[in-house]
Amino acid sequence: MCAGAAMWSRLDRIVYGAPDLKAGGVWSLYNIPQDRRLNHYAEVMDGVREEECAELLTEFFESRR
Repeated sequence: MCAGAAMWSRLDRIVYGAPDLKAGGVWSLYNIPQDRRLNHYAEVMDGVREEECAELLTEFFESRR
């Protein structure tokens, strides 16, 4: 959903920390921002502060359970 929104917004670059290996649309299950079949292309920078991001996500979802 986020990758699709980024494409519809015509962002030039997507920067993120932790990948979503179960449902990710950027370099995990799919590669939506760099799919040449679409009418927009975005540069992707991944792994920015990856450990911190993964920890924040884990803590957030644990608190929601």
